[in-house]
Amino acid sequence: MTSKQYIKGEMGAATKDWNAWAVFTAAELKMKLAELQKLVDSGMLTDRSLEHQLTEIGIIENELAGRNDA
Repeated sequence: MTSKQYIKGEMGAATKDWNAWAVFTAAELKMKLAELQKLVDSGMLTDRSLEHQLTEIGIIENELAGRNDA
């Protein structure tokens, strides 16, 4: 596998992960968003975990923003 193919494969995986939240209802996404925000606000996360949770929050917020039922 060439490095170009490897990068393309990684991008495909990232796109798939990005769309993972699309199968949930707006209510489910809002509930998950609240849970993640509570976890972030707790101050008990490592820097790496905090960064990951903030990324997930951003993805969910973007998913909700793009919906008509949100």
